[in-house]
Amino acid sequence: MPKQQLAVVTQSIIISRIVYALPVWSGFLSAGMINIINAFLKRLKRFGYIECSVTIDDLLASLTMSCS
Repeated sequence: MPKQQLAVVTQSIIISRIVYALPVWSGFLSAGMINIINAFLKRLKRFGYIECSVTIDDLLASLTMSCS
C-alpha cells in the first residue's frame, strides 16, 4: 500500500479513536500511560504509518482549539 494511503487508513482508524476517547479519558491518564501512548505514536511514525510525529499533548491541544 502506498505511504499516502497508509497514512489515511492510520489516521481514520487509530488516531481518530484516540482523539474520540481523549475528552473523556484525558483526566484519568497517568504519566506512565501517556508515555506508552506517545511511544506507540512514535512507532507509527518510525514505521511509516503516519507522515508527521504527533503526541498526546498535540492531540489535546487540537481538541481545545476546535472546541473554543
